[in-house]
Amino acid sequence: MKNRRRMAVGVGLALAGLALSACAGVDQAGAAVVWDSGRITENQLAEQVAVIAAVDGVEVTPQVTNEVVNFLAQGVLVNEAADQLGLSVTRGDVERATAEAIEASGGEERLRTVLAENDAEFDDFTALVESLVQRDLLLEQIVAEIDPEGAQPTLSPAALDYLVDTSIAIDLTTNPRFGVWDPSSLAAQLNPNLLSRPGDNAVQALPEGMVLPGGN
Repeated sequence: MKNRRRMAVGVGLALAGLALSACAGVDQAGAAVVWDSGRITENQLAEQVAVIAAVDGVEVTPQVTNEVVNFLAQGVLVNEAADQLGLSVTRGDVERATAEAIEASGGEERLRTVLAENDAEFDDFTALVESLVQRDLLLEQIVAEIDPEGAQPTLSPAALDYLVDTSIAIDLTTNPRFGVWDPSSLAAQLNPNLLSRPGDNAVQALPEGMVLPGGN
């Protein structure tokens, strides 16, 4: 269970489980991700990274943390973009896709064992997967809405441009310690000096990509 696809499922976008502030003039102190109406704190980021490290059996490194920040920031972006377009997904769709993802990751029993061995909770992992599933389903709808003829599972230029514009409009940023958010690539770029090792065990970000459900 150490392939990149499983790790991508594991990372998710834990927006549903995060206590996001929603007020004008969001306080950036102690924040990992900030946008015009909310924030994800460094403590919340650390919790997500710990779960991913546990299920994947990897160390917590700056690179792994950076990739989780990328997924979280991209999740904020997709949710905001979908909201602007009036798009949503049903709870039933999310639950069905989550069950499929968990089964593909080795099944609930195996995941519970792996997580327990690393002092992590299965419910926390499930929340992460649900958030990733929701992100991908919304992203699929965004592509269909913006550019019905666009190539899938990757973003078409028109859909990518829309997300870039949305990122700028909501003033999405990340804490530079975890990577500097670049709206043109939809990714937080980490200072190479902070990398402690190659990215063999790191979760892949999705700049220019954001693979849709069913993608490789």
